[in-house]
Amino acid sequence: MERTDDQAGTAFAWNVLGRAYGGCGQYDQAFAAFYRSRDLAETIDHHFLIAQVPNMLGWLHQQLGDYAGARHYDEEGVALARSWDKLHAEISASLNVQLDILHLGDPAAALAGLHELAQRIADAAFGFHAWRWQLRLAHSKGLCHLALGEVEPALRQAVQGMKVAQSTTSRKYIALNHELKGAVLAATAVATDHWEDAAAELRSAIALADQISYQPLRWQGRHRLATVYAALGDRAQQQSTRVEAQTIVASIAQALGNRQLRMIFLANELVRTIQGETDG
Repeated sequence: MERTDDQAGTAFAWNVLGRAYGGCGQYDQAFAAFYRSRDLAETIDHHFLIAQVPNMLGWLHQQLGDYAGARHYDEEGVALARSWDKLHAEISASLNVQLDILHLGDPAAALAGLHELAQRIADAAFGFHAWRWQLRLAHSKGLCHLALGEVEPALRQAVQGMKVAQSTTSRKYIALNHELKGAVLAATAVATDHWEDAAAELRSAIALADQISYQPLRWQGRHRLATVYAALGDRAQQQSTRVEAQTIVASIAQALGNRQLRMIFLANELVRTIQGETDG
């Protein structure tokens, strides 16, 4: 499309390509595609795409554990979308902001923000876009409840999110809800002895994440599964799963061309935990 006069179509195509690259963990290529989309959008003053690109950059930073950087981009996206009355872009960026807040350590504030967004989405009656946002809302709320130690509502969100994900064949969210359910079961397993059930959910999540190359779940899910294997006393599975997580983390870091972002990724608390795990 670069050889055509359809600059809007070309800018959109670069945006879609960036999503595809980001979704499978090719981060350098994703950044380049989004920058190209932004440059073309600015040339033709395409307000929706200009407002939407910061949200996509925030998504990439969030995947790489740069939650402060992600929040900066996501809030920029919210501000731009509001200034041009681009409600779809504003809602998407606002959802990401709440995830940033969660990862930065305030799940209660994030959950309150998600409840407000859910009401806005319901009031606006978005139609086609609503199911996508319902997926994101359910999973994000579930993560907040889990972080707050509220396992029953976290499990309800996982079940609700799974129903929507399966009905829309959204493989990413099928995987994420398997992982969320596994995390909830693991959190209660000392009292319920649901370790095997937790392991099964996490294995399902990882298998699907591997199929679609969704990198955050590939390494985070393996780390969580290794802790479950440790609780089960399965030393061999614990070790092999842990090594797989370390290998994935190392490959992501090695592939990142941006040195500053690579250092931020490697400084992420969970990444450091994974890298520091030994056989001891």
